[in-house]
Amino acid sequence: MKNLNSNEMKVLKTFHLIFVVMWLGGCFGMGLTAFMNGKTAAELLTLLNVSEALDYCVLIPGAVGTVITGAIYGLFSNWGFFRHRWLTVKWIMSIAIILIGTFFFHPYSLNMIAELEAGGKNATLTSDVITSGTSVLYWCGLQAIALILLIPISVFKPWKKKKH
Repeated sequence: MKNLNSNEMKVLKTFHLIFVVMWLGGCFGMGLTAFMNGKTAAELLTLLNVSEALDYCVLIPGAVGTVITGAIYGLFSNWGFFRHRWLTVKWIMSIAIILIGTFFFHPYSLNMIAELEAGGKNATLTSDVITSGTSVLYWCGLQAIALILLIPISVFKPWKKKKH
């Protein structure tokens, strides 16, 4: 395939960085709402709805955009997808972060919202809601740490080229 020229690579890098910032910013924003934890069921429900909005409007588009621009890098540059160990690590970590968010973090949030909405104006902070809230904070923290670890990997590009 034809490689991108210098200007095209700069445009791609710009979009890639914008998407990375969205992904990381969405993760931090959601973590902040989880950390704030409402004192009442109504406060918690409001925070969870803010968190869901961040998830759908910032984090998910950022994660998807990051993966798409990363795939474009792999297809249209000399970097490839798995030519270097650091790239392989980035792909594995990125996909793992997305899977953790999709299958662990997000279901806890939805579970809490459903339980609080089902209680209506009389909703209370049950032990299930509190346990789910702790899990949300835990998974969000794990995601944030993993995303932050991807930055020095991208900058320093550790580990030598794979031997073929």
